Amino acid sequence: MSVETIVGQGAGAGEAKRQELLPALGLQAGVTLALIACLMLFYTTVYSVHTDLAGILLSSRLAETLGGDFEKYSLYFPPAERIWFSCAVWLSDLTGLRLDLSSILLTSLAVSFSTGLAYYIRRTTVGASPWFLIVSMAVLVIVPILYKNLYGLREHMVVLGLWPYLVLRLSDPENKVIGMKTRVIVGIWMGATLTLKYLYALVVLLLELGDAAIRKRPLLVFRIENLLAGAIVAAYLFFWLVIDPAQREAIAVIVSAIDANLASTQANLEQSAIHFSLAIFFL
Repeated sequence: MSVETIVGQGAGAGEAKRQELLPALGLQAGVTLALIACLMLFYTTVYSVHTDLAGILLSSRLAETLGGDFEKYSLYFPPAERIWFSCAVWLSDLTGLRLDLSSILLTSLAVSFSTGLAYYIRRTTVGASPWFLIVSMAVLVIVPILYKNLYGLREHMVVLGLWPYLVLRLSDPENKVIGMKTRVIVGIWMGATLTLKYLYALVVLLLELGDAAIRKRPLLVFRIENLLAGAIVAAYLFFWLVIDPAQREAIAVIVSAIDANLASTQANLEQSAIHFSLAIFFL
């Protein structure tokens, strides 16, 4: 087989892949625009964002306004939260949207990216239909709204980061179909969202350890997406908590305040003894 033939076949395969990708991108763009329009109408006329989200957005606005002086008024504002929710402030300034609506818009774009990445993985591995994208997007929007109105909060963002990872793990457990570039994107996306609630990284670690134990292949823990996500979370915690002395002082103040409001060990034992005695008496 000549070099020209091989090159021609490669070019033809690349063109076919592009032609196959265009309808999927068009579908995702259309569904995303419909989602944004519905959510804007919903949060403008029917519902309001969670009070925690409103508080974080106002803190981000204050941080952008005060700049370096913000630390005088707030001891604890994690960098990941500040960066992400400050993007909503910048988007609000750029578009003229209300601050809460700009956060909804930003979260909707994150939903679109997460579900689009998961749809690409599923379509590449098992040939998923467009309904997979539509249903995934509906679930990742409707469930957080119905469950305590978590749409746009940190917990919701972590779920968006984990969704492509879970689809990848279920669709390509043997690492034979999805290429390195897609896995790198999954790892970066998962790691970036986990910085908002870094304790959830332990859930991912336990899942990976369990999967490796079941398959009796311990090296599966060291997949590229796991390494990237873990490295991002570890670097974030190192530079935020270890290197920055101001953050260490802030956390020490918070811990001291918590300790000051906790009863002593002796008081806890005495209270437990009283409760136990009452329980024995009524028995």
